Order: sequence, then C-alpha cells, then structure tokens
Amino acid sequence: MTKTSVSLSALMLIAACSATASPNMAAASVSAPAAVEAPVIAPAPAPAPAPPRVSHAAQRASAAAPVAVRAVPACQIRMSPTANGVLIQATARADRPFDGEYALIVTKSGGGGSADINQGGPVSVAAGEVVTLGSTELGADGRYRAVLTLSDGSGEVCRQERRS
Repeated sequence: MTKTSVSLSALMLIAACSATASPNMAAASVSAPAAVEAPVIAPAPAPAPAPPRVSHAAQRASAAAPVAVRAVPACQIRMSPTANGVLIQATARADRPFDGEYALIVTKSGGGGSADINQGGPVSVAAGEVVTLGSTELGADGRYRAVLTLSDGSGEVCRQERRS
C-alpha cells in the first residue's frame, strides 16, 4: 500500500467512527474516494548461482600446468679428480625418450693463454637412461669453464655451466 492509500483509508475510518458516535448528525455523507490500487511489482529475478570457489593453490596449480608436455632431459657436467688434473664429463638423463643435439664447450685458461675444446653432435636418450655425451681431461694448472647445451627442433632445452 502506498502512503496515499493509507491516508485515505485512515480518513474514511475516522469519518465512519464520527458518524457512528454522533447519531444526531443527519446522514453525513462522506463520499469515499475511488480505491487506488498499488501497482503490482514483480519480484526481482533470483540472482545467478555463484561460480564454484577454487582455492588459491588450485588456481596457481592450473596456471602453472603445462599446455603440452615435452620430453625435456636433464643435463649435467660431472667433474672427477684424476692423477693428472680433472676429468670433465657431460651427461644427459631423460624421463621420456629424447632426440636432439648437444654441444660441450670447455675453455681452459692459464699462464700460457687459453684453449677451447668443442664437442657436439646428435644425441638419443631412451626413457630412464643416463648417457655420457662427451668428456675431456684437463691438467691441474689453470682455470676452466665448461658449458653443456642440449637442444631439439624447438630450441635449447637444457643448459649447465661449471667453473673452476
């Protein structure tokens, strides 16, 4: 009900009570105003259900999930002391079969200058296998830097660098 309907109803009630209370009043005519109907208001539509809640950990996990799984091997440069100096070995390990290329570059520097040893070529690693890709032995004198890179058709997939 609107304010106007309530006020008119109250006025009519007061007039009716007054007419009943004063019987001497000769047919007091109170014209009732036309009833005013309140507009019908349809209920608001129910809100759409809320989307399911996802924890922050689940959001991070889905954001970090890889779109496509590649057979990415792990590469490692191993160093072992020898009687003459140090043995440097380049290895690769793969959880899935991997076919690609490797490059091992060892740079030795010392009092007499520096020298580069370059090894590389095709590599095929079976699932679960560890493969020695290349190796070299350096004398104990001087410093060295070894860089191992594995790549496939999409580019570099693993890189490791070691220094003495």
